Amino acid sequence: MCIRDRYYIDKEVLEIRDLTAIHRVGRVRVGLGVFHWSPDESRILLKRAVEKKTAELVWITLPELVETADGKEIALAQPTPQAILRAVTFRDFAISQDGKLLGVIAPGKHNLFVFPLAVQ
Repeated sequence: MCIRDRYYIDKEVLEIRDLTAIHRVGRVRVGLGVFHWSPDESRILLKRAVEKKTAELVWITLPELVETADGKEIALAQPTPQAILRAVTFRDFAISQDGKLLGVIAPGKHNLFVFPLAVQ
């Protein structure tokens, strides 16, 4: 398993790099938002809004990291987001460390709701 870092390079594009081999990179158009890695690092769960704003949660499948040379164009993946929890909006969320549970906070509430996180 590689050690990955991720960061937005603009308001829509997320770049993922293998920190043990920095020329292995992938880019994906997801839109600005708050996200958490899936346990296997193949996807992110994205709240498509800035922190403290409400939005739906969607799974985004990440592209395979590929070796790139300096100055070469990096391919941009544009996956179809997969909404979860019937596309209801949430203020905040987190995935448990073991990846089996999803905790969410609904807008205007202070209660934490916990759901099993389906593996796909």
